[in-house]
Amino acid sequence: MGITVKLDLVTDREARHVYRVDALRRAGWEAMTAAERLEWWHGLSDEYVYWREGTPVTCLDGVIVFIATGDINKGAYNYKDWNRVEGTAEYLAGILRGLPELLREHAREHGVAWDTALDVPYDPEDFRLTVKTDWAMEDIPTPGQLDRYLENVRRLRGALEYETEELPATMAVLTYAGANAIERALLGLGFAIEDFHTWRDVENIEKSCVYSDDVFSGEV
Repeated sequence: MGITVKLDLVTDREARHVYRVDALRRAGWEAMTAAERLEWWHGLSDEYVYWREGTPVTCLDGVIVFIATGDINKGAYNYKDWNRVEGTAEYLAGILRGLPELLREHAREHGVAWDTALDVPYDPEDFRLTVKTDWAMEDIPTPGQLDRYLENVRRLRGALEYETEELPATMAVLTYAGANAIERALLGLGFAIEDFHTWRDVENIEKSCVYSDDVFSGEV
């Protein structure tokens, strides 16, 4: 059975992305070329109608360009990132709450009696998170919202054992490396859920029982 965790995360931000955004910001809107204005707004607003990749659309100043659907500005952290990460946190928390029953169902399907060794190592009720998934471009997060945002990721990170880099201590001065670490922690949790030992343990117990039955019935 198992489970597939589908995540939309950005984990490959680099210094060059930050430098590019800073260069555009320093240049100022009036000094930007039409292509630079498009680059800026493509990452920071929803003012474009995104079509299939490679479809020409009319954008700023009537310039015809090609937009790759889903491309984002990795050098800035904005409301799109808030919504994506908060939505992912909510999604993963829901999976963690439901995982115990999914595992028990997996065991029932394979005819395996439940054992406490198959249990998840956390309390599902600890993952009723408070999230905000309707951030708008004009929103400015409060210190309390920033703390909650990071604490949700920390709580999710602690659900299962897996290797990932250290999370930022605070959101006050978020670097591109810190932003990557936040989303890599969530990505790692997705993999850890998919690879949780009980999925395999149940199937191994079933195989061992079948083998034992064959031996004692004289069939092998």
